[in-house]
This record gives sequence, C-alpha cells and structure tokens, in this order.
Amino acid sequence: MFKTVFLRILITFLLIITFILMLQSVVMTQLYRRDYLNIAKAELVEDAELYAEMLVRPSLVPDSAQRVFIESIQLSMEKSNSELWIVNRYGKIRSLRGENEDAPDEMKQLTIKEIQDYLQIVLEGKQVIWENEFMSRFKKPMLTIAQPVIFDEEIPFVVFIHTELSNLEPNILPIYRQIGTASIIAVVVSLILVFISSSHITQPLKEMSKMTKEIAKGNLSKRVKIESTDEIGTLAESFNNMAEELAKQEELRTGFVANVSHELRSPLTSIHGFAQGMLDGTIESEDNEQYLGIIVSETTRLTKLIKELLDLSQIESGTFPLNKKVYDINEQMRRILIRYIDKIEDKGINVEVNFRQDFCMVCADADRIEQIFVNLIDNAIKFTSEEGTITLWTHVCEGKALVGVNDTGEGIPREDLPFVFERFYKSDKSHTSKKGTGLGLSIVKNIVEQHGHKITVNSTIGKGTSFAFVLDLAQEDIEV
Repeated sequence: MFKTVFLRILITFLLIITFILMLQSVVMTQLYRRDYLNIAKAELVEDAELYAEMLVRPSLVPDSAQRVFIESIQLSMEKSNSELWIVNRYGKIRSLRGENEDAPDEMKQLTIKEIQDYLQIVLEGKQVIWENEFMSRFKKPMLTIAQPVIFDEEIPFVVFIHTELSNLEPNILPIYRQIGTASIIAVVVSLILVFISSSHITQPLKEMSKMTKEIAKGNLSKRVKIESTDEIGTLAESFNNMAEELAKQEELRTGFVANVSHELRSPLTSIHGFAQGMLDGTIESEDNEQYLGIIVSETTRLTKLIKELLDLSQIESGTFPLNKKVYDINEQMRRILIRYIDKIEDKGINVEVNFRQDFCMVCADADRIEQIFVNLIDNAIKFTSEEGTITLWTHVCEGKALVGVNDTGEGIPREDLPFVFERFYKSDKSHTSKKGTGLGLSIVKNIVEQHGHKITVNSTIGKGTSFAFVLDLAQEDIEV
C-alpha cells in the first residue's frame, strides 16, 4: 500500500499519535465528568444535611424565621431546578419547590411501595443516595439524596432532594474545544518531528539503495556517509565494509586472472614456438630432442599449475573435506625428505633433522599435510644455495605439535613477507625464474587454516627463511 519506508513511518506515527490523543481525550473527559458529578453530589449532600439541621423541630408550624428559611430553600430549589420533599414518618409529602395546591392527593403522599423501598431505609437513620429512582413520579433520570432529620433520638421527618441527572452534567463542549486545539497543535508538532526523524532514518537507506545500484554496475568506489552510531549507522558501516571487501575481492580477482593468464601464456608460447619451429624446419632435426624436452617440461609445469589451481579452489570452497587420522608426523617428514635426496645431493645441501621426541603423534589429514611438506621442502631446496642447510624440526608445546622447515637460502624481503601466502606471489616479480607456480604457499596456508591453526614465516635477507605451523596432538599423547 505504502511504497516507501518514509511514508510507512510517517503514517504509522500519525496513527499512533491520533489514537493516543483520542484515548487521552476520552479518559480526561470521563475523569472530568466523574469529578464534576462527585462535587455536585457532595454539595447536594451538604444541602440535605443543612436542611435537616434546620428542621430539628417536632412540627413545621411556621414562624417568621421558618418562613424565611423555607423561602430561601424554595429559591435555591428553583435555581437548581430541583425539588425538596419533607416527608413525615407516614409518607405525607410537603414539597418546597412551590406547592401545587391543585396537585392530586396521591402526589402529596408516598405510595406503600415507596414507603417500603425508600422511606423505611432512611428511617433507620441512614443517609441514602439513589440514581434513576422515583421514575413513576418524575419520568426522567433523577439523583435523589435522602437525609433523616433526627430530633430527641427520633426521626420525625426525612428530607428528600431530587435533581435531574442532566442538570448535573458538566458542559463538555469547552473541554472538547480545548482538547481539540491542543491535539491539533500536538499533531502538527509531532508530524514535523516525525518528518525530521523519518528523513534522518531513511536517508542512509536511500543512499545504500543508490550505492547498491552503483555496485551492481561495477562501481565499487562509492561509500555511504555515516552520521550516527545507532542501528542505521551500524548498517551503513556494514554496507561500507561490504563494499570494501567487494573492492578487495575484485582487485584479487583481476590480479588472479592476470596472473593465471601470464602463467598459462608463457609455457604455451614456448610450446607453440618450439613445435612450430620443428614443423616448419626452423629448428634443425638434430635439435628436436632438446626442444621436445623443453616442451615436455613446460607441459609438466602447466599440468602442475592446473592441478594446484583445482586443489586451491576446492580447499577455499570447503568442498575438500579433511580425513583426519592419528599418525607419526616425524616419520612422514622422513619419507618426504627421501623423495628429494637426489636434488639435495645435486646441490650439495646439508640436511638437519631436529625431532625432540622420537615419535610425534598428531591428528590430521595426512595427505593434506604431505602437500604442505612437499611445498615447503621443495621451496627450501630451490632457494637454498650450494652448501646451504635445510632443517626439519618438531616439538611439543602446551599440548600442541609445533612443526617447521628452515633454510639458509636467499631470504624474503621484509616488505614482501605479508604477501608470501597470497596466490601467485613470487619473490621474482618478473616471473622469469620459473621457480614454481606461486600457488604453493597459498595452498599451504589454506590447509593449515582448514585444520584450525595458522602458519607463520620469518625471514632475513641472506640468512634464510623459517616456516612454522601448529597441529593437534593425538589424544593419547596429550594425556601422557
């Protein structure tokens, strides 16, 4: 029905304010009416008590004082449009609203039922207030106050004051006018405040809607202006954070595509060039074997790159579940080291193994951890010069297994350390060294994090590099 949040808030507040004002008007009017009636009743009760005190005589033989009193009562009754009865014990009525000599006799005498229902109760010495009684006489809703006249411990008379209830109703119209004026002012002021408040609330939402359209178009540089610390401000901040992350992801995606393109283009260019040279005779036939070896090497590098890209994609997406088991990581490192014995001997590299315990039982995915060691040991061999040293070490600390691979290679510049685990990072910025694909350390980092831990790197130019990470010990080793 309402197309904008601003309009919904405005209409909702207006309905709430209107309802509250209407409810308040009704309650205030009823309270005023109740208090007004109570005051009117109290005044009539006082009048009845006063008349009873003035009539504490055994008879109503008029004298000059009594006549003045009676005339004043008659005047008072006429002003209030009321009627006062003085009734003796036998139900005979004397009305002081100006007697009607032509009134029938039955109107000057209470009926038997009226004596039983009304007079007898008051003759017991009780003051009684009735509403809507004596309907057979007055035909209108009446308020009746009955006051016994006590004289020498007897009750010779009862004073009845009858007043139409409509005469006691207050004039509500002026009150309604005042409430209406105040309500109009309150609604106008409230609408202004709600308008300002709603605008303040919805403005960031409008900006976020606008920014969303910009982001959908690929413009990730726009940000929402944050002007508050409430929920809307928090939402705006979250929106800006999302835009920041999207911008970073877009930058990473662009870089990733560029790096993949470069890594694929180089070997494909070599393969195409050498194959074309052999086909068109540019390369002599006796050199074919040499260049075929290069083609095979480049093809192997392409195959490794594609495999590592698939592995990294699976690990990052979480679709590559861990198959944890308990095994000796010391033995695993020894077996992997044997694979590289030829490369190690060819470069004359020294190898040191520093296992503080003969056995280090961990609970991990052995195949994934093997990928870590293959990458770390392969990198250590590549970047360690002849007569250098590679050290493999493990030890237990605070219920965890600490594992590391150190080398005395060329080291990593300090400014490059924060980026070594990023995809396609290479210390050779020109990518001409062909020492790997630049995905190995990114795979290593993701595998360690998938195990719930982190990997760290320390390096000094000319002195070497050290990689260390943590794994969970097997439960039986922890208990020991």
